Amino acid sequence: MKTYKEIETGVIEWREIEGESTTIGLVIEGQDRTRTNDEGEQETYSPWDELIDSGESIIRLTKAEKDKAKAEKDKANKKSEDRKLKQQGVKVFDVMCSATSEDQSGLLAVQAWLSSGGAPTVFRFANGNELELTADNYQEFAAIWMPFRQSFFK
Repeated sequence: MKTYKEIETGVIEWREIEGESTTIGLVIEGQDRTRTNDEGEQETYSPWDELIDSGESIIRLTKAEKDKAKAEKDKANKKSEDRKLKQQGVKVFDVMCSATSEDQSGLLAVQAWLSSGGAPTVFRFANGNELELTADNYQEFAAIWMPFRQSFFK
């Protein structure tokens, strides 16, 4: 027995159960395939169009389920974009300074070090770039870097 269920807009999961064996696959709108026809020639076809035209019963998502799935996907995309931006960083003193949580933790230690009279230190950011931080330039650095880092928080 084969069943079809929409799992997100443009994606239908099919399951075929034969005895103790279950086979699962996806039919994705706009994704064409190639097969050999009866004359032995290669042809392109759309599994999506064939399924829709077949009249098979498909369990469809409700509008609320689609909205929820879209919101989850948008959130995941935003998180991924934020991760890339944090790794890329912001330019301070001609150096691209990443803004990861590891960078923030390390910079807090550098700030404490410099505030206690410690010598200038070269800080290596998560993206591999380095910047010499001193008691004289730390405040100017922080005035640029901290707002960029904070922009990832709500």
